[in-house]
Amino acid sequence: MMGRPPHPPSADALGPSLSREGRGKSDSGAAGGPSPLAGEGGAQGAPGEGEVARARSLRRHMTDAERKLWRALRSRQFQAVKFRRQVPVGPYVADVLAYDRRLVVEVDGGHHAGSAYDVERDRWLSANGFRVLRLWNNDVLDNLDGALTVIAEALRENR
Repeated sequence: MMGRPPHPPSADALGPSLSREGRGKSDSGAAGGPSPLAGEGGAQGAPGEGEVARARSLRRHMTDAERKLWRALRSRQFQAVKFRRQVPVGPYVADVLAYDRRLVVEVDGGHHAGSAYDVERDRWLSANGFRVLRLWNNDVLDNLDGALTVIAEALRENR
């Protein structure tokens, strides 16, 4: 769309406006050490009080796109996969997380284009066995079915 900053090119033919990055899987896998989630593997990588408070705040103040996507994914209604929203993962907060599938779904606005913070965050998540899927806010709002198709493909690849 016009006026939208550039985003990494899509690697699939699901639709020209849907894009993603962080497609590769890490060698560390689900059994590659303690979980970076609180309560799921010990203190190493567990979020502190700041991350938990931030996640709670983000849950209360979700964007329209995050809210729309969450309604489609919540309560195991999408492919019977358990998704969590605005959940601390190590020092970061994931917009949507399917922990069993090691899949993080980020719903981004234009301010994320070319973000060095996002590059470092994705590097950390990948090093800890997570795959990061990035969708634009506009893609979720204007083409939810297409966004869900991209997520479904990622889930198939992360079995």
